[in-house]
Amino acid sequence: EDEIDMEDSFSNYFTAENDVDTARSIIRKLKERDNAVQKLILRLNADYPGDIGVMMPLLLNYLVLESGECFYMAPNEPHAYLKGDLIEVMA
Repeated sequence: EDEIDMEDSFSNYFTAENDVDTARSIIRKLKERDNAVQKLILRLNADYPGDIGVMMPLLLNYLVLESGECFYMAPNEPHAYLKGDLIEVMA
């Protein structure tokens, strides 16, 4: 089974030539679509214009939790909290 090396993927993405122009091109195309990840990327682009990190939802799992919900995440997994209050418990 082929596995994607996430560390290499992130490294390649953030060190790519013309990465900001590529991100801008993708943002223009996303404005024509309508789903949760595209809306998130467009929101992040509005909040952080010119930041290539706005494309990370394409590589990560996007979760929306309601009040009282939780999930398990294994150690060393890349993650980000984008909105709301939370408690992160690490053992």
